[in-house]
Amino acid sequence: MIAIANYVWVKPDEVEQKTDSGIITSIDKITPNTGTVIAIGKACDRDIIGDLKEGDRVFFNKDTITRDKHPDTGEDVFRFPDRNILAIIE
Repeated sequence: MIAIANYVWVKPDEVEQKTDSGIITSIDKITPNTGTVIAIGKACDRDIIGDLKEGDRVFFNKDTITRDKHPDTGEDVFRFPDRNILAIIE
């Protein structure tokens, strides 16, 4: 997949919410704010994203994400402008 403009596409990390007693609660309401980069638009500002590359794990602002399906695999993915990347997770 080739991203366009200044969009970053991320495969979100899986979230499992458990209570103290081990009961798994509904994850429908939980939106992860970490994931793995799968595509970076060519217009992304390197002053903003630095050395970000595909395969990097990132922490991002989840308030402005757009949920989508990966066109090849059908997996859930997020897309958002590069300015929403807050950190690269090492």
